[in-house]
Amino acid sequence: MEQFSTFCLMVIAVTFFVAALKKTQNFSTFYATLELSFKVPLPLSKPLAAIIIFIELGLSLLLLASGDALWLRIFTVIITFIFMLAPLYALISGKEIQCSCFGEETTLGAYELIRNLTLFTLSTYAYLIEPKNTSITNLLIIILLATATFLLIKNTKEIHYFIKESKND
Repeated sequence: MEQFSTFCLMVIAVTFFVAALKKTQNFSTFYATLELSFKVPLPLSKPLAAIIIFIELGLSLLLLASGDALWLRIFTVIITFIFMLAPLYALISGKEIQCSCFGEETTLGAYELIRNLTLFTLSTYAYLIEPKNTSITNLLIIILLATATFLLIKNTKEIHYFIKESKND
């Protein structure tokens, strides 16, 4: 149970790290999304975008370094909950909100809600079950597995389309 909790935190750490890097690469698109979709005023959109990137990057590094800290796990639950609200808001309001999460231009919808709900569930589990301090070898294996899981979560939509097209052939 405790090792699965560590695994959950590593999936979130890898996810936040990649998302922060992709937002940095598409910074102008990211802060424009905040302006247009969430009505953040122009003078605040750039600093808010930078703060979000800083939080994701910092959180990912802290989770890799010391994921067993209670305050860190609580903060992770709060952040994943906030990120889950964006696609939920888009679905409820019917607004088309563009997102450049993970470096791809998409409209927030059910797929992004499921992805963020999965991350929220993983963070909640890690909050409830304290992660186990593991050896460096075990931690590296868990990070490798977490990275593979992240890639599956990120590419679920593409895998679904690939399987659907293969059945049609």
